[in-house]
Amino acid sequence: MFKLKSNTKDLVKRIEELEEKVRTGERTNRALKDLQKQYADVLKNLDKTTREIYAIRSIVNMPQLYLDDDLNIVGYSNEFFLLTGKAIEYSQKRTNIKHLLSKSDFNKFRAHVQRIKELENLPFDQGREWELRYKGPDSSDVIGANWTVYHRAEKSKAQGRCRWEIVNEKGKYKFIHRPHTLDTLDCCLMSVPEYGGADEDLKLVYKVRTSSRKEEILDLTAMISGTSGREGTIPDITGYTVCTGSNYNSLGRIQKQGADVISHPEALDTDTEYVITVERTGGRVSRSLDNLTTGQKLPVLEFIDYNAMYDQQNHLGFYTYSGALEIFDVEIYTRRSLFNIEQFRIPINFEVGLLDENLEGRVYNLKYAKTEILGKVLHTLMLEDITRRKKDEEALRESEKKYRGLFEESSVARSTTSFDGRFIDVNSAMLNLFGVTAHEIVTMNAREFYVNPEDRDKYMEVLEKQGYVKDYEAKFRKKDGTPLDCLINSSIHLDKDGKFYCIQGSISDITERKRMEARLKESQKMEVIGRLASGVAHEVRNPLNAILAITEALFQDLGDNPEYKPYLDHIRLQVDRLSTLMRDLLELGKPLQKNTFVPVSIYEVCAGAIELWHQSSTFHSRSVRLFTPGQHSNMKVIGDGLKLKQALINLLENAAQHSPEDREITVTLEEETSKVWIKVKDQGTGIKPEIMSEVFKPFFTTRPRGAGLGLSIVKSIVETHGGDIHIYNNNPPPGLTVELYLPRSGEKG
Repeated sequence: MFKLKSNTKDLVKRIEELEEKVRTGERTNRALKDLQKQYADVLKNLDKTTREIYAIRSIVNMPQLYLDDDLNIVGYSNEFFLLTGKAIEYSQKRTNIKHLLSKSDFNKFRAHVQRIKELENLPFDQGREWELRYKGPDSSDVIGANWTVYHRAEKSKAQGRCRWEIVNEKGKYKFIHRPHTLDTLDCCLMSVPEYGGADEDLKLVYKVRTSSRKEEILDLTAMISGTSGREGTIPDITGYTVCTGSNYNSLGRIQKQGADVISHPEALDTDTEYVITVERTGGRVSRSLDNLTTGQKLPVLEFIDYNAMYDQQNHLGFYTYSGALEIFDVEIYTRRSLFNIEQFRIPINFEVGLLDENLEGRVYNLKYAKTEILGKVLHTLMLEDITRRKKDEEALRESEKKYRGLFEESSVARSTTSFDGRFIDVNSAMLNLFGVTAHEIVTMNAREFYVNPEDRDKYMEVLEKQGYVKDYEAKFRKKDGTPLDCLINSSIHLDKDGKFYCIQGSISDITERKRMEARLKESQKMEVIGRLASGVAHEVRNPLNAILAITEALFQDLGDNPEYKPYLDHIRLQVDRLSTLMRDLLELGKPLQKNTFVPVSIYEVCAGAIELWHQSSTFHSRSVRLFTPGQHSNMKVIGDGLKLKQALINLLENAAQHSPEDREITVTLEEETSKVWIKVKDQGTGIKPEIMSEVFKPFFTTRPRGAGLGLSIVKSIVETHGGDIHIYNNNPPPGLTVELYLPRSGEKG
């Protein structure tokens, strides 16, 4: 009996053990099924992610190399494999990238990587006290006021189904997002105020409660340095997305502008509270995650942005991929940063060639990204083939060089201007034409160079109507006020959209040509006048000589008679005036014989003219002084000394007639390499500007009894000697200066 009871107890115990094993097996089976489901979900998501990566790569079509932290090649993209069959060998042998780059290119790349690594040693744990900027949510928070909702629907029927709200559960306010897992809708709740920035660090602390249903845990994510969502753009397009329970509750990761920069495997428990801390100090972004139920601290995610962009919009918010989300006890802190944003801007962008026989002659623009995937650092080199572009750029540079050479070396003034007259480009001939520097002309407007600025409006009317102008005559002035007669040839250029782009053209200085044409006309006119005057003088001279002879005979007979003497004196004076006029007329019509010109000392001409003028002029009491350079005896010209003296005597007589008795007349000699200048300066009344251009014309005079031939004869003599004459009022007044220049003789005294 005892043995039977013992066997029964053993049997019951055995049955209980077997039942426990069955229950354990069932639990294991359920757990295995859950794992199988999770694995299937992971594979599904991995397949989806892989397809997305391949889709992106097919769009970007940029070959890539993947390097480990020692810069050994550990992988490559399909595009790189298509470039060279040695890609497999590089990956299998873990070839260091230095073997594919020139020494200088590798040193530049390594220096760039080192600079990024040095950012890790910055004292991020130091800093000023944090200042609380927001705590909530509470009764003052309103969606549509200080918070705004952004959602993106993949299907139009999903529009308007984003389910963010603020609720009060037993006195605790929460941000609640109701799940809608079937419509694959991204849902964001963004702050209207901005927090943090280029000069401010940011810390965000918040608590979440996960859903009791695992399939509804679809991102418990924070966004910082994002847009508000009101602009119609995805909020994380400019900032950082700090993901928790991401990718169907399989990853924790940080993204920049929607692209992963660091990720770790991570799964959140259902119906559990977590506290999440997101901090951006300078360019470092980090996330810590604590399970408030178990006390477990999950691995910290940390990323240092070496191409920082947190100086743009700085809204923050929360995100879920259509899942369930409860957020509460939100605290936002900021503080003055110890770091300058420029410390975190180390972009890489330089050109390289690869030392691979299959890629010889190719040029690539190297781009770089550093990521941490599943705990492993990965350096990605993206290779943009710019070989064709480089060839095109070289051809363009060569073309521009040729054009620039033609543009700059042209003796014709050329320019490119905007429609309103701003100078875009000019050559050196243009600068020389107007007497300005390149720095000065970019601050000036084309209107400033017109003698009459309204003339540009007339020119633009013609240009707009025709699209071009040819030999359009305009009057300009140099920076110093010197007038210019010019011809414009220009055309309007349009951009690819047919809109006005610029005016390109040239300006030809025809001032000298116009002067020569005027001189030729004047010479021809003077020739006609001279011939006429000479003929008249000959015809008048014989009767005049007879009158003079009779007058002299009467003087001998009646000169002592007081009754007749005044009449005889008046006759003699008028006959002398007529004789002088006839002599001037004969002089005006008598051409100089250049074949008789010889080298003459200009100093001797001036000194002799002054002496003769003192002897013959009725104004000989006026004071005249001659100023000369030290070596005045070396100044010689080729010409007729007597004629040059006559020209100077005429100028002295003209100056004396208009000068007060107590004022001095000066004659100054100056010399240049190829010219000799004679300046006659008086202190008289000057000449009105409106008649300045008339004074050299024959018979023009401002004196009641003047003949108007003196300056005409001077001009004729000077121009016959290959020189020129200018006249202007003194500044400051009073008086007038007459300048004449003569070509200098090569012979020295």
